[in-house]
Amino acid sequence: MTAHRRVADVMQILDSLKVVPVWVDPNHMVESARVLMDGHDLSALCVLDRDGQPIGTLRRDVAAAIPGNARVGEVMESVLGILDANDTLRQAADLLVRIDRHYAPMMRNGEFRGIVTALDLLDGLRRSWDPMTDLPWSDELRRWGAEQLDAGREIAIVFVDLDRFGSFNKRFGHVVGDRVLTRIADFLRERIDPATDVLVRYGGDEFAIGTLRTARDTQDLAASLLATSRETPLMEHGEAIEFSVGVYGGQRQRERDDMHVQATLDDLINFASRRCIASKATVPSSPSASSPAPAPSSANLTSVPEAVPTPEPAPVQTISEPLPAFMSRPSEE
Repeated sequence: MTAHRRVADVMQILDSLKVVPVWVDPNHMVESARVLMDGHDLSALCVLDRDGQPIGTLRRDVAAAIPGNARVGEVMESVLGILDANDTLRQAADLLVRIDRHYAPMMRNGEFRGIVTALDLLDGLRRSWDPMTDLPWSDELRRWGAEQLDAGREIAIVFVDLDRFGSFNKRFGHVVGDRVLTRIADFLRERIDPATDVLVRYGGDEFAIGTLRTARDTQDLAASLLATSRETPLMEHGEAIEFSVGVYGGQRQRERDDMHVQATLDDLINFASRRCIASKATVPSSPSASSPAPAPSSANLTSVPEAVPTPEPAPVQTISEPLPAFMSRPSEE
């Protein structure tokens, strides 16, 4: 199993799935169960005891084949496994395989939340994964980031945005544009460490890396990405594929106090993105190839532009010390 596949194993938790908390009592008639399954378009129904705990399940096809006046408790299947709302899609899939069922009840804090089916898991995977680049979408960055912040760890965001990507699409077509995105995804994937980093396709021609690296190591990562892209540029139809980078986070300003996790994540992502956008302002609208571009160095690690102010720390947020903005590798002229 490759490193980037291990990142995908923790893509999304079950609580994000849309399930319906519909159930029946073991003393209910099968006809009642049929009505509930038909009304909510369910393939199976959970049977709960008086304490609200799962004790059985009833499949739709089974209910359709037996008399409606039969008691649910007489025809239900035993519960072989119970899922938790905080389980990942991978963990849920492993359980279904282990118990040889296509569904299982899901609980959250001791409360029944609904039946999770194999189709639910497949749909969740489809929505959270970009098959073209073989990367998760931005919801995985937010899930990963929330998990790290909740555990008291510091994170940083490296935002990567392709330069002049629109010109590839306009001049060479979307097939070439898709190939450019795939090659950049592979380039970034080969340079992260799954033990500390998570790589996502943020949207369009944007990628993001969440990392547990120190502030300095995060700067080094971004500088290395730019330097490597110059030394061994990715070429497509005779043109170098270039990108701009913005970094934010990795070092707290003060002790955490009533931190709002989602607000902190929003700030980290937003300011990394804005620094990336600010650096793109120096990128020419079209490439040329008359002189070599200088290698990224400390000169590329300038202070954040005035257009991207450092945020004032809010009472419920913890924002790290600003790191230098990474400028795009100058294009050859």
